[in-house]
Amino acid sequence: FGTTSPPPQVVWNQSGKIYDPGTMDYNITYYWKIIAWDNHDVSTSGPIWSFLVKEKQSENQPPTINIEKPQKAIYLNNIKILPRLFGIPIIIGKMIIEAKAQDEDSGIEKVEFYINGKFKTEDHTEPYTYEWRWDRPRIIHIFIVKVKVYDNGGKTSDDSMVVKKFL
Repeated sequence: FGTTSPPPQVVWNQSGKIYDPGTMDYNITYYWKIIAWDNHDVSTSGPIWSFLVKEKQSENQPPTINIEKPQKAIYLNNIKILPRLFGIPIIIGKMIIEAKAQDEDSGIEKVEFYINGKFKTEDHTEPYTYEWRWDRPRIIHIFIVKVKVYDNGGKTSDDSMVVKKFL
């Protein structure tokens, strides 16, 4: 066991299954190899293995969030009826906006939903959704849908998309 390959021999005649190398340093690659002997003095040499000791990241990383629905398609009352290769989603009737949020270190606190910058609701549990119904008649039917995620460590991220909505 050691920091060179091949590693130096550090233990002889060990009958136990565990070897404690003691305290190891961060950002150092360590190597180990086992040579097993039986009671007839026959040995088998194993491969050389290695690992890198890394420091745990102490800083909370921001969460990630993606709008999963709608996608580039035409929707009628929340049902995808026709995919679109180009352009923006077209929504006719109600739509359940779905977002996928992840956080590797502190967990998700909440996800907020916005339409044209106006807060609509927040969701604290997966799946993160908002049922968008027609608010009032409009001449322009272009909207910006935005979702914002907050993690338990105070970091945020967001995702947004432009959609056309009717009725």
